[in-house]
Amino acid sequence: MSAKDLAGASKLPATARDDSRTPIELQRERLLENVGSVSSIYLYQSYLNVGLLADAVKNETYTREEATDTLSTITALLQTVDVQMQKLENVGLDQEEVDAVQQVRKVSDLLQSQAGHLQAHWKTGGKSSLDQFREVRRQSWTELRAILGLGDQKTAKSE
Repeated sequence: MSAKDLAGASKLPATARDDSRTPIELQRERLLENVGSVSSIYLYQSYLNVGLLADAVKNETYTREEATDTLSTITALLQTVDVQMQKLENVGLDQEEVDAVQQVRKVSDLLQSQAGHLQAHWKTGGKSSLDQFREVRRQSWTELRAILGLGDQKTAKSE
């Protein structure tokens, strides 16, 4: 997937193209398109970062402590994005737009859960935590693919 593909990817719907739109309607459309694109890109990058950290610890490129610090930062940023997206739900969006915001929030929640299971695995070494990490990672990718409009593309496995 190229950066150009991601920049255009967003399930936050744009207002139907209509020459009779007012400048405010055009601004609203552009704002929603930008929020959708930035959110999509951020979620994709967060998904990749979690997987890269999992691989880095597995391959002993990072220590668990180093990776835990980075993963904590990723989680905190996801929480911040989630709070901001929650605010959008109550600003008079159309139902389709609210649904798209909720889908972004769902993926953010899944990514946070994924990070939590990974940290638990690093702490305990338990197979259960690793299995939960893998399952939530699979769910995250399924939901993220839908946001990005990627269809049935596969992703590399990460532990």
